[in-house]
Amino acid sequence: MQGNDRTMNEEFLSQPVLVYGPRKGGTSLLQNLLDGGSCLLMMPGELKLKVFVRKPERARADPADLFSTRGRSFFPAMIERARQQSLATDDTHDIGGLPVCEMARLLDVDEYAARIAAIRGNDVRELLQADAIAFASALRGNPTSIRRWASKEVGGNPTKILELFCQHFPQGQVVLAVRQPEFIIRSIIRDRKRKGVRMSIRSILHECQDAQRILRYAYERGCREHLVVAYEQLTADVAGEMGRICKALGIPFEEVLTKPTTLGEPVVVDTSSQKTKDVFRQPSSWRKDLTCREVTVIRCFQMLGPIWYAAKRQPFVKYDQVTSLLDAMRAGKAALSSDKAD
Repeated sequence: MQGNDRTMNEEFLSQPVLVYGPRKGGTSLLQNLLDGGSCLLMMPGELKLKVFVRKPERARADPADLFSTRGRSFFPAMIERARQQSLATDDTHDIGGLPVCEMARLLDVDEYAARIAAIRGNDVRELLQADAIAFASALRGNPTSIRRWASKEVGGNPTKILELFCQHFPQGQVVLAVRQPEFIIRSIIRDRKRKGVRMSIRSILHECQDAQRILRYAYERGCREHLVVAYEQLTADVAGEMGRICKALGIPFEEVLTKPTTLGEPVVVDTSSQKTKDVFRQPSSWRKDLTCREVTVIRCFQMLGPIWYAAKRQPFVKYDQVTSLLDAMRAGKAALSSDKAD
């Protein structure tokens, strides 16, 4: 290891933070807001714990190979770079909204790539710790105040993914992002349109089901077991919500945590619909910019979803149930704090 060895203590290795939520649910915004502080090392890109859930046989047979090839969204490009043993000067690939050529100024990309290609480990804990060590060691400079590392995971089966993370990191914490499902689907549809893709009715319904799955998890378990952050509240009061998150994570609140950054550099959030480096609020109506067909599909899921889930003997959770539970829990904690103060 290089000069960052002082960050590789047991606290750093054993107490990671996982930002988790549905696609277009605010995970990328949370990731970029948590980046840049002095005590938390937020790793860019997306973690792929879901591959260990989806490929259990390969995960048992050769977990290191599975992780080094599929463990992060940018691993394939990094491994190819390690094989070439150089960073192409014309590389315009972005990681976390930051061009690789710019990231190279802040991170020894070649060293990190070489470490990733050589990662070994027998389970998820060892592999993730090796990745965190590789990334922290490749950082230019010497961030001696870093106490924890963090990463982002999106989609998949929330129960299995979060149980896997908590099983291997019982001292870690999960920050669970939630957002009104209709706005999630709207964002996905608009993102596909920008890429020239027209979503089928089946695809829209599939995204509705995915959003409902994570919403149900948040209501049944997430609000009680993890730190839950509502996208609407986060964008309405960035400083207030980030202060609450920092307090829960045991890290100091800093002004840099109110603006999206990657390795401390201001960026446009990767998944943002607007090319701005500021946090912005969503429109007042989820129907905005959607076709009659798209609105009808989403409305049908809203109306028929409770019946369909009831037939499967599963609850259908509405977003206001989650936000009401969050409000009640906050009020309860506030009252408890007041009683202790008295």
